[in-house]
Amino acid sequence: MDRIWQWTWDRNGQRYSWALWAVTSALVLPAFLMLSFIVIGFKKSDRYLEAAVVTALAVPLLVYVYFLPGVGPLRLVEQWAAGHDVDRGSALAATYAASRGAVARGPASTAVWGALLFAVVAVIAGATWSRLAQYGLLGACFGPRANRGLTAEASMACTSRR
Repeated sequence: MDRIWQWTWDRNGQRYSWALWAVTSALVLPAFLMLSFIVIGFKKSDRYLEAAVVTALAVPLLVYVYFLPGVGPLRLVEQWAAGHDVDRGSALAATYAASRGAVARGPASTAVWGALLFAVVAVIAGATWSRLAQYGLLGACFGPRANRGLTAEASMACTSRR
């Protein structure tokens, strides 16, 4: 993983947070697609394409909340990488702040996003309104596990900022 992030930094240092967003979106999408397809399959629906479209639109937004590309603490690091007059110590401190913020935002945002995603996919599959809360609860439980299990968010947050 270190090599991937080093390669990304070497080629995209000035827009590193956006590169993190793109790579992480690609890594997380299959996990959330699988979860969406499980809901569709459980409901014995044939609306896999609609669920895939909703999931493909939702996951990049989730990852945006996780990394806050271009607006969060990594903006200072990107300015330093671009050669602007930024104190190296401040840039280093910003990497730690970004990592701590991502680890704090990660489980909360994926729980909320997972609940919303499962509820929307359940509506697409034809679930009754009385079942939406149950699917939302499942999404709140499975969302953070899918994200953490497949991308190891704490490890990624630290490794990507070394």
